[in-house]
Amino acid sequence: MLRIGVALCAALALGACGSASIGLAPAPSQAAAASPGAQDAAPQPLGEWKYDGRIEQTTGKPVGRAYLRTDKVTLRVGKLLSDPAFLLLDCFKNEPTIMFRFTGGRVGFNNSSSLTYRFDDKPPREPRVRFLRGARSIVIEDRASVRQFVAELRNATTLLVSVKSMTFGMTRAEFPVQHAAAAIEKSFAACPLPDEKAPRMAARESRR
Repeated sequence: MLRIGVALCAALALGACGSASIGLAPAPSQAAAASPGAQDAAPQPLGEWKYDGRIEQTTGKPVGRAYLRTDKVTLRVGKLLSDPAFLLLDCFKNEPTIMFRFTGGRVGFNNSSSLTYRFDDKPPREPRVRFLRGARSIVIEDRASVRQFVAELRNATTLLVSVKSMTFGMTRAEFPVQHAAAAIEKSFAACPLPDEKAPRMAARESRR
């Protein structure tokens, strides 16, 4: 019986080693940090920003996505939400985009909602946006609007966002956006925003 017990203990020990090698869940201290997408890899810190540094296998290019989380989200009559919101800088189909994602509930639909944002003491902006299916995510895709957003983001400290909807009322979020320069450069490395002066200079040259 003693020999059987020793053999059983040895088998269990070997089994434990084997389980570690086949990818069982790591200890909580080794778990990947939270991200706005369940499939995102463990993010690389950029100050308060997080960065997805994976390489897309089909293209060989960086995924190029930086994001920032805030827990300062209020809904309708000022009720503080327990679910966070995210600001994402992304390169989608070789185009720079800005996305706001609210995880606590639906915030608006196309044609019946609008988004306004303001950096620090800058004037408020109301860009043309697109509400995605599910009514929780909002995208800024227009290049001029993206360029303006990024220019003000680069040296800003705080970003205030409000979404006004005829269906869901008002949703607000406050993002601490300091140290954004590195996130901007990394997230848009594969689809850089052209210099705003470049088109004007090209137009002048063509008239000569």
